[in-house]
Amino acid sequence: MENKQNEQTDMMPEENITQSGVAEMETSEGATLTLNDLVDEDGEATQTVYEEEEETECGPLRGWLLLFLIVGVGLGSIVSFISTITEFESGPLAEFYLMDVMTSAVYLTIGIFTIIAFVKRWPDAVFLGKLFIVTNLVSNLGLALILPSSEVDAAMVIKPVIWSVVWFSFLCSSSQVEERIPTEIRKIMVRDWVLLGITVVTFLT
Repeated sequence: MENKQNEQTDMMPEENITQSGVAEMETSEGATLTLNDLVDEDGEATQTVYEEEEETECGPLRGWLLLFLIVGVGLGSIVSFISTITEFESGPLAEFYLMDVMTSAVYLTIGIFTIIAFVKRWPDAVFLGKLFIVTNLVSNLGLALILPSSEVDAAMVIKPVIWSVVWFSFLCSSSQVEERIPTEIRKIMVRDWVLLGITVVTFLT
């Protein structure tokens, strides 16, 4: 009998009187309850439940989003940069090749920031992804306009347009993207404006 009474006593919350005269009880879990938490306006007992807010967790990168980041952004930007370096030639077209290298460098930089942003769940991840897609589209269409018509075919124009439309639509409507970067936390950072400015200046030079 004494053991049971001791167990019941241990389970009872400890009551303290504060300097303001408000009764406080400390539960076995360490939570502090005041009299207002235990009694409502009519003097009837109430039950207050304390719950810790759990951070909404999303799973690892997967599916189409992972494919976009690895193949479209990662491999795409790296291959583009390497190919412009290897194709660089001095001579009358040296200025054109140099501009192509600069564009590819900017493209690669945006791609790196895009991958890091989605991995770390930065609020500007979706903006960076869209900027990457638009940069790819503008650079390909610009190249088609600069090159002689004899070196440009329909596939050179149609392929980047389809690629850009598909992935831009994906970033706008994908539940995976929404789960990882919720709309309410998205915003444009200072670095995004810097990258956008560098991109525009590169295209205009």
